Amino acid sequence: MKKGLTTAQLEVAAILAMLCEHLSWITFNFYTPQAHFMRIVGKLAIPIICYLSVSFYEKAKNITKYILCLLLFWGLSIYPYHIFYTAKITGKQNIIFDVLLGFLVMAILDSLKLKKIWKVILIAAILILSICFSNNPLIFILFMADFRHSHSYNRMVRTIIKIAAAAVLFTLISQSICQSAGAYVSREAWKESVNYIGFLLAIPLLKKCQLRKKEEVVKGYFLIVYPIQFLLLKNFVHITSGNFYRIYLYIHLLGILIVLRLGYSTLKAKLSHVQTANIVMLSFALLFMLGYYFQLTAFSLQVMIAAVKIEMTGLTGMIIGFTWFMNEFCNNPISNFVYIVEGMVTSACIYAIYTLGQNKLFYKAVGVKHFKEHSIIVSVRGPVWILFFAYMAMIMLLTLFMCLYKMKHSDGIERRQSVTLLIAEGAGFVLLMLRIILRNEEYDVGTFAVFSFVLLFSFSICQNDYLDNIQTERERDPLTGLCNRGYFIEQVQKKLEKKIKGTMFMIDMDNFKMVNDNYGHGTGDKVLIALADSLKQVMGSDNFVSRIGGDEFCIFIHSHIDENEMKKITERLEVKFHKNLEQRNLNLLSTLSVGIARYDGKGKISFEELYENADKALYLAKNSGKSQYKFYA
Repeated sequence: MKKGLTTAQLEVAAILAMLCEHLSWITFNFYTPQAHFMRIVGKLAIPIICYLSVSFYEKAKNITKYILCLLLFWGLSIYPYHIFYTAKITGKQNIIFDVLLGFLVMAILDSLKLKKIWKVILIAAILILSICFSNNPLIFILFMADFRHSHSYNRMVRTIIKIAAAAVLFTLISQSICQSAGAYVSREAWKESVNYIGFLLAIPLLKKCQLRKKEEVVKGYFLIVYPIQFLLLKNFVHITSGNFYRIYLYIHLLGILIVLRLGYSTLKAKLSHVQTANIVMLSFALLFMLGYYFQLTAFSLQVMIAAVKIEMTGLTGMIIGFTWFMNEFCNNPISNFVYIVEGMVTSACIYAIYTLGQNKLFYKAVGVKHFKEHSIIVSVRGPVWILFFAYMAMIMLLTLFMCLYKMKHSDGIERRQSVTLLIAEGAGFVLLMLRIILRNEEYDVGTFAVFSFVLLFSFSICQNDYLDNIQTERERDPLTGLCNRGYFIEQVQKKLEKKIKGTMFMIDMDNFKMVNDNYGHGTGDKVLIALADSLKQVMGSDNFVSRIGGDEFCIFIHSHIDENEMKKITERLEVKFHKNLEQRNLNLLSTLSVGIARYDGKGKISFEELYENADKALYLAKNSGKSQYKFYA
């Protein structure tokens, strides 16, 4: 049976349709046939967005939280929406505003606490808001209210046809009334009513869509892409008109939005020392970028100097956060001397910048240079400016060597993170040197150095490093530092529920009781720690490693590896374990038995079933002479 469209594919179709409509405003004359055709295609996005919104409403656990989320994204999209349309749509709001009103209407209708009279009053107020401020008055509310109770495709089709016909008639009638009242109406205006026929184009797409399944989740790509596409399209307009400074400004604004999104992703994760350092770095980077944006858009010297103060406060704080970040990530404590230098240079910079009018430490002289559409600050560099950027270069070189060392002595996800950080630092260092060496009055590459830092750093650290996410004593094994049985079961069960292929290794030390009896429990603990360190070194941190209890350990690898790879893993583990024992002067004979069970991602399997399969394979390995591995057949 041929599968239909997923919700993600439907969202992409809606985004492309919206993009088609928005392009019609900048590529063709408004009343040309090509522009009308593009706007007709664009209208198919509205029924799709309404249906996806209703689908999400029915599955959402916290409607209030999602309404607040819509409110936030509406606020973020107001500025991009209006800079794109400028005076073409005066006082009208964007599509997210329409979705928000639709959500409010559904929430009011479903409320059990509100009396009927209050429901009528509130819905009437929302309808008035839609008529006054929406670019598509009442249409979203009508679609969403009807789709809320449409449980058949045929009824949904009838709804789309009715609303399309009503929109066409309403537009024609309103234009006739305006014309008869003496208002000017263009001869071509009647063609706008034809655009609503585009609603019908959504019918075949919705027919192919398999919605309202329990496992289907609306991803929300539309909310993220909607404000960004206006900035990109506006940049396209500026490119074609040769206004590159505006492009530079919008790229900077886009960078601020991305930093906000990275901060949100980091806050959602369970906080660790590395994540906390990353949040500090992102917060100050955001302060720097906001200060620089204010500097770019200011015209007076006083405002520019105030913006520079904000900018430099953010930059000094970001460097401190960056040093802390690298210290935590590399597990290689930075010398106290570096922190002392950092504190002294930061204090000198803050003092110099906030007493700019009283001394010539940071800038020897400052002024304003005016261009056609903007103004920039021009300055002569002072001794503290030179000291600060020399200090930045020193910190970056130091952390570059730390990254290289970390990359050389790690594997798995830590190695990939180190490579990403190395690229980030390399890009930042090159751009920083260009800022120091080159004096471009109109474009400052320093802001792109900061942006490359935070983007690549946050991207690398926001990976699923599960060891870094173990935060509480309840989740951590106190002896080895690995996750304990409860946390391991919880995380693996989540993977199995999502039908992610995986391989479970169950590892048990042979004759561990003899080690405790002959050498004491202190030595036994050292052996357990040596095995835990061996597991971390061999498996990296992109797989789950746990101490289940006693001398029993488990690994869950997020892939369906073949027998040859399993053999290599067990051999590497055995070699690494004996090497760690030798380094700790534990001259005793201790071998490992391993049981392996695989899940191919087909069908359902619980943690208990997979664990039992690995346990049976381990039992077979023990009974076959120990110091070997066996598969569950």
